[in-house]
Amino acid sequence: MPARAFAVEVPFGWVTADEAYGQVKYLRLWLETQDAAQVLATKVNDTLVTTGGTEARAAELFLTPILLGSAGIGVTMLIAAVVSTVGVAVPVVLAPETRDQSLAEASSR
Repeated sequence: MPARAFAVEVPFGWVTADEAYGQVKYLRLWLETQDAAQVLATKVNDTLVTTGGTEARAAELFLTPILLGSAGIGVTMLIAAVVSTVGVAVPVVLAPETRDQSLAEASSR
């Protein structure tokens, strides 16, 4: 079905698939050859082909294990704290009109 959609040039931004299709390696490779943006679910212990052409477990490709292995626990936790702080501060700065409202009040606008 994706091949037919590509053949007739159906407009799309990306391809998504659940875990059942996300584990189909030839589908992933085919989408890469089509230069299609993709979000395919997979199991954490599934092996994936990286952009460098090597294979790696999905869990090894997440940022946290990479940071832990290269920078250590201290730097990883510091980065997590900064990201969390920014995640709290940005909405407060960008939406000051909702500062004193509950989530239910702010979302009912």
